[in-house]
Amino acid sequence: MIKAIIFDFDGVIIESFDMKTEAFRESFQIYHNVVDDIIQYHLDNYAVSRFVKFKYIYENFLELEYNDAEYREISERFSTIMFKKAVNCPFVNGAEEFLEQFSMLVPLYLVSGTPHEELEQIVEKRDLRKYFKHIWGTPPGTKKQFITGIRQRENCEPNEAIYIGDMLGDLELAKTTGTLFVGRELKQSFEEFNVPSFPNLVGIREWIEDCMST
Repeated sequence: MIKAIIFDFDGVIIESFDMKTEAFRESFQIYHNVVDDIIQYHLDNYAVSRFVKFKYIYENFLELEYNDAEYREISERFSTIMFKKAVNCPFVNGAEEFLEQFSMLVPLYLVSGTPHEELEQIVEKRDLRKYFKHIWGTPPGTKKQFITGIRQRENCEPNEAIYIGDMLGDLELAKTTGTLFVGRELKQSFEEFNVPSFPNLVGIREWIEDCMST
């Protein structure tokens, strides 16, 4: 019995993988001599929080002091760029139909590495709030805390909640929180881990339909 479905946001509901890379390039484009190295660092550490990356970039690529003023300036610049891109980028194929269908059948939750306030604004602008029982961004909490809380809220036994993600870190998170995992295949492959994975939300929707009918 499936009691809850939990979504990551970037790369699962919206096609945002390249968007993040573009945002890093635009944010640091004035540093011509190191911007390509910054982009490679971002890609090598894709799942790491943007705030951790900012500190590392300032201290190791730019060789600048990363104080409160720099933190606020780069955070606001990056968030402005990301918001515009996230509002306008396309949905993952099948996402809208999935949300419309399953929001009538089971509680849906959104858990993202995007900062909470920014996530709220994007969700509202794209008219997605109506589909979710609750949404959480990080900070303030962690994905693990949120998923554990959802299981408690919905009184889910192990494997009665499904987590949909697109990164290997999402798979590990599902394992540590006792949730079923379904992968959206994008830049990482789940083939060797013997878990269901599909190129879009159409395949994931059909797989969950089969789970709920048996």
